[in-house]
Amino acid sequence: MDEKPEMFKSRCIYYARTWNTFEFGKCCDKLEEQALVLMVDNGLSTRQYQRILEHAENLNCKLYPSYHKVKEAKLVCCPHSTSMTETSAEITLQTLVDHTVSRICHIEFVTEKLRLSTNNAFEVIMK
Repeated sequence: MDEKPEMFKSRCIYYARTWNTFEFGKCCDKLEEQALVLMVDNGLSTRQYQRILEHAENLNCKLYPSYHKVKEAKLVCCPHSTSMTETSAEITLQTLVDHTVSRICHIEFVTEKLRLSTNNAFEVIMK
């Protein structure tokens, strides 16, 4: 590819400006949930996640949220009113159903379908 030096220079300047104005950590919605998915899918411990976070920050890349924010996202995923011990966990069926329906309703695809729907109500059928 034969390119004039001034064209190459202007393209480099454009890419540099674009790179400098890009805000890492704001590249996608629900970043905390995505980081939680990363941890769960890869079996990362808290310490492993924090080491990845520190490494990225040392490279001046704020790609991931703090573990504190990921932990908050994890708490949102857990239903309330649970009784836990070292060997068991208990929850009422209604609490579990309510929490499951609430989480489903927060999925972007579902909220878009509900927004476009002419119905004001919907029915959840569980077996």
